[in-house]
Amino acid sequence: MNSIYDLGNRRELMIDNFLTSSVTGDIALCCHAPVQKECISALSNLAYGTMLKMDDVYRFYYRSTVAGYDGPGNDGNPGEYTGVMESADGINWHKPDIGIYPEAASNAIIFGSVETHNFVPFIDNHPDCPHDERYKAVAGLCTGGGMYRFYSSDGLHWKKYDLPGLFSSMQLSHKTLDSQNVCFWSDSNQRYEVYFRHYIGEKAGEENGLRSVARSTSKDFINWSEPEKLDINLAEEHLYVSLFAPYFRAPHIYIGTMTRFFDNRDGATDITLCHSRDGVNICRPFPGAWILPGIDRKFWKNRSNYLAYNCWQTSENEISFLHKFGFRYAIRLDGFASLRAGINGGKWVSRPMRYRSGILECNAATSAGGFLKTGIMDIEGRFFHGFSTDDCDMFWGDEIAMNPVWNGTKELPLKEGDIFRLCFELKECDLYSFCIK
Repeated sequence: MNSIYDLGNRRELMIDNFLTSSVTGDIALCCHAPVQKECISALSNLAYGTMLKMDDVYRFYYRSTVAGYDGPGNDGNPGEYTGVMESADGINWHKPDIGIYPEAASNAIIFGSVETHNFVPFIDNHPDCPHDERYKAVAGLCTGGGMYRFYSSDGLHWKKYDLPGLFSSMQLSHKTLDSQNVCFWSDSNQRYEVYFRHYIGEKAGEENGLRSVARSTSKDFINWSEPEKLDINLAEEHLYVSLFAPYFRAPHIYIGTMTRFFDNRDGATDITLCHSRDGVNICRPFPGAWILPGIDRKFWKNRSNYLAYNCWQTSENEISFLHKFGFRYAIRLDGFASLRAGINGGKWVSRPMRYRSGILECNAATSAGGFLKTGIMDIEGRFFHGFSTDDCDMFWGDEIAMNPVWNGTKELPLKEGDIFRLCFELKECDLYSFCIK
């Protein structure tokens, strides 16, 4: 791909070939599975979890049932409530005593309506969002009138917008919205986006239709586009949730951690990884499982493998995802995938990019015998004088934010508006991301 890309100060993940112009040698994209860590028992076995952080407070929203409730088990049953837990560090959690609903749990924030079944909040990063609406949420089922919208100033006390439910006419099945439907403001695309359960196949919505994902957008959170089905599913693969969200270090890239469901294997599930740069073209360069069920047989049952919505940062170099059974899964910061060079090494050259300002920063790790060297090229692929890979200090090590150095300088030979290419020469190295800032 050789059209000019306005890189600006965006961080780019090495998760696809979007920026690739040429590759030579022993180099390929490599997917990195997260590692299972400790079990956060307070967050174990909670349905449709959502992780948010605002003003140095972590909040975890989830669906639960009133203690002792033995009524009907259908979606949106009267015993369900939406609860919240809080934490200062994302690891140690407690239930705040909110006391809104005496007949439900003390930490219940929504109770007595069908929307408790799949209430999913988000933080509205729209620059003109009023303070008392900085938290928003979507929730609802076709059988309850569609998807309703909510707002809150503190994330605890919620009000429903006086607006009709969305997508209630899409009743190809009464379960069309029956999932963890998610919504967010996309700063890069300047719109709200919602991703929700839909069905595909010749008999969509019937038992042999495939669960999948549809999408709609809005400029104002009031008026929404006609839903469009997304082409994501593999053969005989149901997708229970999408969990699309802008990645906080590169918000122009949406990351989805979808649960795959195989009805023909007794409902076995696992978790796969996908991403998108525009919300429509969904990329699955590694279409298989990202998180395997594992050796414990309880993870092979239906509804056993879900992640909570949104990852969160748990150290300077680590991000985490919460599994339904309370296990924390961790990966390196930006570490979904990498540009990996093997023992024989190779070179990667980018498409032309437009420079704005700043110095180059790389997230990379090598073996003891590996290295990374960087060169700065013009649009024709010629190195700028003094900025070839041979002029670059050889990097070996493991750093989240490494700055290449050429002949004693980190400054790039570029001015605002210049077109350039990056050249990475690698051996036994993983390059996870880069940015110019």
